[in-house]
Amino acid sequence: VEIRVRDVTRGTTYWQDNSGFFWKPTDKWNDLSSADADWNYDAGTGEWWFSDISDAYWTSGHEYWINTRAYDIAGNYEAAYSTQVFIYDTDAPTSGIITPADASTVSSALDSISGTADDGGLSGVDYTWIQISSAPAYSTYWNGTNWISDSTFVVTTSLTPDATKWAYDTSAAGFWSSNRDYRVEIKAFDNLNNYQVSYTTVTFSYDITDPTVGITKPDTVDGKYMSMETISGTANDQYGVAVASVSIKQDGTDLYWDVLSDTWTASVGSVFWSTTVYSGGNWHIDTSSINWVNDMKYILQARAIDDAGNAVDVGNYANSSFYYDSEVPESWVGTPEDADVRKAMATISGSATDNQGVG
Repeated sequence: VEIRVRDVTRGTTYWQDNSGFFWKPTDKWNDLSSADADWNYDAGTGEWWFSDISDAYWTSGHEYWINTRAYDIAGNYEAAYSTQVFIYDTDAPTSGIITPADASTVSSALDSISGTADDGGLSGVDYTWIQISSAPAYSTYWNGTNWISDSTFVVTTSLTPDATKWAYDTSAAGFWSSNRDYRVEIKAFDNLNNYQVSYTTVTFSYDITDPTVGITKPDTVDGKYMSMETISGTANDQYGVAVASVSIKQDGTDLYWDVLSDTWTASVGSVFWSTTVYSGGNWHIDTSSINWVNDMKYILQARAIDDAGNAVDVGNYANSSFYYDSEVPESWVGTPEDADVRKAMATISGSATDNQGVG
């Protein structure tokens, strides 16, 4: 029996021997009946084996053709010899995570974690393992049923027929906790049990909680103010506030203050918002240029949107109001009358008036 091994990927090269020639472009048939201990043929059983090529001489990812042909004692050679084709694969597959993105903040339902898997066209991806852990120390792990303290990987529940995409169902109620950081690690195994040594890892924040907002100035609802050069308040969120806005409306009208155009703007049927200056949990808006109307009541609302896109619900807007009063009050003395001459004065009396009340 003779054997020929061809490395097709290398480009029509054939195995010569393991004594230093290895793979060469010269066609080579190796006779097993006259071979050494690495090339053997049992004439009694007809079985043969060939162990001349050790793992060190195979190249992962290469395609090989093996031909064998027999010849008899009379010297007749098998004409239609057999061919076996195989791919040598010691490469680990790879995997990636698409959803969620690394360092992202998720602000809506996360019903599935998904990604990619690839074995480079070799034996193919067999399955993927996923590990999900939660902050603060990423020491709590999902085991497929519960959160536990032991490091645990679970098999992803979905691998596409071509084994290039995977997914894991996370839609169960209460799976994620808002305002918490998570880490996801994935590794792939191929059909020869080669596996990914370095995991693919992403960390992300899960935040479906609205920010909070408040108004601190004016500090009294329906208070009376002779000046209002700044309106201010607070806005807070664990993962950061993107924007805080305020609406300033003349009560009983459709007029709102527009900070950009520095004028009163009509907005019928919808609230007009002005963006504030926000920093470190506090917001403010300069109102020193507003032409406040005397004796007018002003209605204030404030809202905020966090970095994840969660917006304060309408029912949780901060609300306040105040009266602007720039008119000077008036007062009179009634008793005694002007130029009176009296021998007794038990009481002095008079009157005072102001549209917003006398203090």
